Amino acid sequence: MLNRLTAPHGSNLGDPGRLIAHVTAIFMLGAGIIHLSAASDHEALPLMMVGFLIVALLQIAVGGLLLAGRPRRLLLWGAVALTVSSLGLWFMSRTMGLPFLPDGHMEPIGFKDGVTVVFQLATLPGLFLLMNRHLAGMVVPAAFGSQAMSVMGVGATLLM
Repeated sequence: MLNRLTAPHGSNLGDPGRLIAHVTAIFMLGAGIIHLSAASDHEALPLMMVGFLIVALLQIAVGGLLLAGRPRRLLLWGAVALTVSSLGLWFMSRTMGLPFLPDGHMEPIGFKDGVTVVFQLATLPGLFLLMNRHLAGMVVPAAFGSQAMSVMGVGATLLM
C-alpha cells in the first residue's frame, strides 16, 4: 500500500525531494497535533470535535507518508485539498460562522489556531514543489539540508 502512495527518498538530505518532504512533514504534523488539541477544546460541539479529529488524523497520516517516502501526485493533490479545505473552514468560522452549527458558532482568532494556519500555509509551497518533475535531478548540499531541518524543527516545536 505504501508503495502506491510514495516512492523512496534519496539517501540523505542532499536530495531536495527528501528535504522538502521532511520540512513539509514537520508543518503538516504540527498542524495535525494542534488540531488534535483543538478537538478536545470543542467537546461541547460533537460535530466540530469529530471534524477536528478527522482533519488531525489525516494531517498526521500525510505527514508520516511524507517522511516515509517521496509522495505520488495523487497524495500531494489530496494533501493540498485537505489543507485548502481546512483553511477555508477556518476562515469561514472566523468571518461568518459555520452554517451547519447552532447559531453559526463564529469564533475569535486565537494563538493556537493562528499557529495552525501558519503551519498549513507553510505546507502548500512544499506540496507544490514536490509535484515538480525536475526536482529529482537537483542536488542540495547535505549540510544545508540538515541545517534547514534543524531550524524548521526547532521553530515548529517552539510555536507548538
